[in-house]
Amino acid sequence: MLTAAIRDDNPVICFEHRWLYWAEEDVPEEPYEIPLGVGRILRPGRDVTVVGLSWMNVEARLAADILQKRGVSVEIIDPRTLAPLDENLIVESVKRTGRCIIADCDWVDSGFSAELSARINEKCFGKLKAISSATNAASAGRSRPEREMDFGLSGKFALVTGGSHGIGLASAKQLAAQGCNVAICSRSQQRLDAAMAELKAYGVRILAVATDVLEASAADRVMDIIDREWGTLHILINNVGGGGRWGKESVEETELLVWSEVYEKNAMAAVRFTRRALSHMRRNKWGRVVTITSIYGGKEGGGRPWFTMAKAAETGLISRSPP
Repeated sequence: MLTAAIRDDNPVICFEHRWLYWAEEDVPEEPYEIPLGVGRILRPGRDVTVVGLSWMNVEARLAADILQKRGVSVEIIDPRTLAPLDENLIVESVKRTGRCIIADCDWVDSGFSAELSARINEKCFGKLKAISSATNAASAGRSRPEREMDFGLSGKFALVTGGSHGIGLASAKQLAAQGCNVAICSRSQQRLDAAMAELKAYGVRILAVATDVLEASAADRVMDIIDREWGTLHILINNVGGGGRWGKESVEETELLVWSEVYEKNAMAAVRFTRRALSHMRRNKWGRVVTITSIYGGKEGGGRPWFTMAKAAETGLISRSPP
């Protein structure tokens, strides 16, 4: 496509997602060109169409594998270019499946997903079994009407590790918005204080504990405080982790300390928190453990080996944990 962009007489803007820089695929040895405005079907399916942009096609394929095990057949469309857009490819797919999800990293308002959703609802209205929806990694910040959904979490107690920012804080806010009491832990007291100020607005009970999971006693310290203050726990979100950029690309040149600390921060932290949390869940006869891992922890691997090893261990932990 870059070749086509260079050869095109009009100005062409190319966007690259940095997470795709590690991706590997087979390509022809001879020079070749993909025409602009020609999309492709990444995966044929019959039940729902997913239109993914850039990195979201990676996520879409992972989701499709999971849904296939549950009997849902997903068709994934990669439009490749936004202008010109291969609209006919998308429309014909949606007419076959009757459902469409648009997955991109753009804003909810005035972005690609909003435009495509409008076109699909216009041109596939008679074929749609449900209103087309979009899932986005960004938000324009303007308040939008949302359908209320009760997940039955009101009054329950949850712990989110690494909960002072990013995915952890976003998870804590969603839980609090459902009336769930939330505990968070993080290394930074400053970030914890800022997160506490945001979470208190939801009117639920909040705990914040400063701790470093590289210390073997960190999980016990956090859980001891929860035991003392709450005496129970229903939900654990193992979010703390990282280290994917540590060290060097070479296995031999990366110090053993990097290997051990990345494994400790990701896999062993999840093990320690999960072991303590399960006893509460058994007593409550209800519980949920969610572990935030990585695509590098899946069967395809990828990434730096010490990070992939740690994330694969997390994936193994959660897939083999007792019900």
